[in-house]
Amino acid sequence: MITALERSPNDSIFSKHPTAANLLMLALLILGISSLSTIKRETFPEFDPPYIMAAITYPGASPQEVEESLCVRMEDAVDGLSNIVETKCEAIEGSARLTLKLDEKADIGRMLVDVQTQINAINDFPDEIESPVVQELDWNEPVVDVAITAETSWPELKAYAEQLKRTLKLDYGVSLVDVSGFSDHQYRVELNTQIMRQLGLSIGDIATQIGNQNIKLPSGNVETEDKNFLIRFDERRITPQELESIVVGSSPSGALIRLKDVATITDRFELE
Repeated sequence: MITALERSPNDSIFSKHPTAANLLMLALLILGISSLSTIKRETFPEFDPPYIMAAITYPGASPQEVEESLCVRMEDAVDGLSNIVETKCEAIEGSARLTLKLDEKADIGRMLVDVQTQINAINDFPDEIESPVVQELDWNEPVVDVAITAETSWPELKAYAEQLKRTLKLDYGVSLVDVSGFSDHQYRVELNTQIMRQLGLSIGDIATQIGNQNIKLPSGNVETEDKNFLIRFDERRITPQELESIVVGSSPSGALIRLKDVATITDRFELE
């Protein structure tokens, strides 16, 4: 039996001219050796310049209101600081983000303090804003992604993910672990309007009682010869059972009405 084999044009060229193949290989070798001196090698490699971000939340404000009330004031406040190469403020609905690009001579720790001090000194911010948060932007890149799945509820899956995060950080020395893939965790309070009418309660009354009995406030400090103890009043309700025990009113007979008597509380996620 005779089998016909098709030969490639390149095969015929190099088979007829073996010297050309040797010269091509030699040229590639010389090119590789000559490029060794141009390969960038650094004992201390260059890093991206440091950045600082200042964020302020302004609930319910439009981007234009955020620009006028927050961005302009923050940009003016940090204008006199040294070692700032570029200033950019992003105004979106409900919040503002001021990003500062620093030069290589900047002391990031000192700059964080200076920026926080300058922003805290602004005395004409709207009363509705939350406290400004100033932090260094971290450019860490993810190395490993771990996907977790289980036949359980979202809160239980989130709790397991947080437990795994603590294990990786404490037992295996992983310095930075981030849990993602979950929407905002929340407790949903579903009110029974029929019972509320019978007891003479309104939605506003219940919302006020939940807010008043779910707080965390500083309460001063106690100084001793050896230590200084900070006192904080912490009455936060962080489980459905604790929320159910909140007193929202009283009946004509004087009996206490708790949240569980007029509402159903569920532990869930926003997009669940």
